[in-house]
Amino acid sequence: MRTLVACLLGIVLLLGARRGGACPLPVTGQTTCWDSNGNVIPCAGTGQDGELRKGAPLAYVDEGDGTVTDVNTGLMWEKLSHDGTVHDDHNQYTWATALAGHVATLNNTNFAGHNDWRLPNVRELLSIVTYQNLLPTVAPAFDNHCSSGCSVTTCSCTFSGDTWTSTFEATNPSKQWFVDFQDGQVGTGLEGGTGPVRAVRDPSIGCALPATGQTTCWDSSGNVIPCAGTGEDGELRGGAPLAYADNGNGTVTDLNTGRVWEKLSDDGTVHDKDNLYTWANAFTGHVAALNALNFAGHNDWRLPNVRELQSIVNYQTFNPIVSSAFNTNCAPGCQATTCSCTGLGDYWSSTSSVSDPWNAWYVGFRYGNVDAFGRSGGKSSAAFVRAVRDASASSTTTTSTSSTTTTRPSTTSTTTTSTTSTSTTTTTTTTTSTTTSTTSSTTSTTMPGSGTCPSPIVIPAGGGTFSGTTSGSSAQAGTCGSTGSAPERVYQWTPNLSGTATIQTCGAGTNFDTVLYIRNSPCATGSELPGGCNDDACTNSTGLLRASRLTPTVTAGQTYFIIVDGYSTSSGSFTLSVTPPSASSTTTTTSPSTTTTTLPGSGACSSPIAIPAGGGTFTGTTSGSGTLAGSCGSTGGAPERVYQWTPNVSGMATIQTCGAGTNFDTVLYIRNSPCATGSELPGGCNDDACTNSTGLFRASRLTPTVTAGQTYFIIVDGYSTSSGSFTLSVTPPGG
Repeated sequence: MRTLVACLLGIVLLLGARRGGACPLPVTGQTTCWDSNGNVIPCAGTGQDGELRKGAPLAYVDEGDGTVTDVNTGLMWEKLSHDGTVHDDHNQYTWATALAGHVATLNNTNFAGHNDWRLPNVRELLSIVTYQNLLPTVAPAFDNHCSSGCSVTTCSCTFSGDTWTSTFEATNPSKQWFVDFQDGQVGTGLEGGTGPVRAVRDPSIGCALPATGQTTCWDSSGNVIPCAGTGEDGELRGGAPLAYADNGNGTVTDLNTGRVWEKLSDDGTVHDKDNLYTWANAFTGHVAALNALNFAGHNDWRLPNVRELQSIVNYQTFNPIVSSAFNTNCAPGCQATTCSCTGLGDYWSSTSSVSDPWNAWYVGFRYGNVDAFGRSGGKSSAAFVRAVRDASASSTTTTSTSSTTTTRPSTTSTTTTSTTSTSTTTTTTTTTSTTTSTTSSTTSTTMPGSGTCPSPIVIPAGGGTFSGTTSGSSAQAGTCGSTGSAPERVYQWTPNLSGTATIQTCGAGTNFDTVLYIRNSPCATGSELPGGCNDDACTNSTGLLRASRLTPTVTAGQTYFIIVDGYSTSSGSFTLSVTPPSASSTTTTTSPSTTTTTLPGSGACSSPIAIPAGGGTFTGTTSGSGTLAGSCGSTGGAPERVYQWTPNVSGMATIQTCGAGTNFDTVLYIRNSPCATGSELPGGCNDDACTNSTGLFRASRLTPTVTAGQTYFIIVDGYSTSSGSFTLSVTPPGG
């Protein structure tokens, strides 16, 4: 058998398979774990995608010419814009004009110096989906600074909707596969027959993805046609040829990805193709049984993530949609060592849906759909399971899954800091300035406490900046990341103002992969605050997104415990910054009612509601018809409410509709004057960033950079036709 594996691997390399042998697929990007009811839970020991994070870290290079290169797959992607050109993310095409119109135009104009642009196949397009994000479900490399009028060299946009691929549905070839960048679904039969396009070029670096397996071409009526010149997946066959080795012990190795897959049987054992499991039992029943049995000599079997599971789909076939390695000699009574079976149904992955976390992603192996929303009962329904393991330690990369984007040509920003003194623990006062130069006066302060729950380090009510080191063993764990094995450092804080605080480990003072969480008293067992755990939100000293930021709502006089932890076993030095709420952002409450101020203005562009320079918290309702639209979400059909704000401090503001005061699906955006036609600020539109009264991620948060004395218009809008009541919080820079 070893000879057979070596022979097949040699054939794959000769055919141009992944450079250097097996390569891990890109990670899914998921970093949070949920139970079957959709509640966030600690990841440690769950076996979920959010804990294991299998694959290569997402990494992209912005080439500075309107393209982005995926460092893992080597594929060069067209960036999309919002400027009405051929690159505009809202351009709509039929499948035929996607090729004859969009792709042909890029090649005729030698876009970015190349004339070999093409339509991506379904595996390629799905590879840029990031399953921790929503609307759109991509990494920042494909969605940043998107505002009206921006070009592909100044921004990167992604339309939250169905996007064409070059791959046909083999069972019904009048339809083509699409990827939905609203949430990550893969389906066919694009609604309305039109959709956006993002072109791609073949790799010059990295590891090619497995090919889709499609080798036939069809016309729009589903008739088989010669492939030459069509630009279809069946002609171009992008990726490494599918190649597998049967190991003779009930497992199959994918020679492209290095993953070892459980073969399924038809013999009534744990491997039987007809066995059905709830999502929870997929872990505790099927996978646990394989590990207890030391199946095929291994006890590290796990549930595959959605990207891994989709990688064994062969889009040339159907019923089931797999290669023969997964469907050979299947007959009643056959065993996993003598046959290979695949049930015609949905298979669980370890990846949860971020928007509806009581659902998990699954792959349908009858036709090849990737979905999380089509199963009645969600995670409590029953589906099939196929386990996977890593071929060897050398072929496995377990990572913190934030994406890295490098920009070419690079730009340099300089921060000038003047410090009067330094110490291990410091309290810092910063003078706000409209430039990037910051002058800091630092006072040495020794705070009591050893940094454990029994003896936390006490932070003054006014916050500050503190340095520290994590070492030793782990005693605490947060609900995000994987923190059960890393040491932590515990701080105690009792603010004297209510509102939104900012707590972070961002910057060069932090040299390891932090996880940051905040909880109520008592320290060891207190409940986390809503949204009170973060893994990767900002860069640390490595320049990668490996530091953490929280913006919790805190109450004056209440004691909180802030824990600086590490992902997996990571530890090191850090800088912790705690910024309390500003007086202007507080809301006076007389339980259960809220005291609000009525401000002038009707809430339209012609008569916006004026917000004080110091910000605040305001309630409102949207009703009527919509006249404005943001660059994210789908807002043209919903009514909106318009606010006018002229801050008196420059820097990063926080504007949000988060919390129980908002009862509908909001979209929030901020633009320059004039109200009706002013340009959006960079990153100035958000759909789903935080929970509303439903407990789902249906409220919005912005952190725009604003300039003192400049007037801005803040619009609270609704997704699609959604409307209702909301609470808007505006916190100025430094607040």
